[in-house]
Amino acid sequence: MKNQNLNIDETIKAWAEITIKEWVKKAAFHKVHRESPISSARFIHHIVSSANGSAERINFMFDYYLKFVNWGVGNSVTISDRDVMILPGKTKRRPKPWYDDVFYKQLKILSHLMTEKYSRKVTVLVKTTLEESIKFNFTSGEFFCLLCYSVI
Repeated sequence: MKNQNLNIDETIKAWAEITIKEWVKKAAFHKVHRESPISSARFIHHIVSSANGSAERINFMFDYYLKFVNWGVGNSVTISDRDVMILPGKTKRRPKPWYDDVFYKQLKILSHLMTEKYSRKVTVLVKTTLEESIKFNFTSGEFFCLLCYSVI
């Protein structure tokens, strides 16, 4: 087996950084901020680990007003009134979906990455355990019995 990166924490950290870059790209596409484009410096991610050190969840932090831009609300325009106000021209606010689509797409990517990483870890664990068991049983003369049990 070739050298593989099985470090889950590195994968999650890289995924979080990629997610932020994708948000920045989508925000620039929708022109979320009038004066200047949104930069990745306005986003922070923090990986919360459990007691054994494995990643438990990821917290993303960014400017609160960006959620309102995503929905197209704010400044007396509520989510329930937005569509009613758009038709007669009472507001120019429109949803600029920079957040939701990217996040759910990236979550799907993360689930595939985690499936792949854990399947590789299990494969390496089984392979290592079998190799050690075969070495032990072969030296003690019980190699034939191991093969019989593995077939059953």
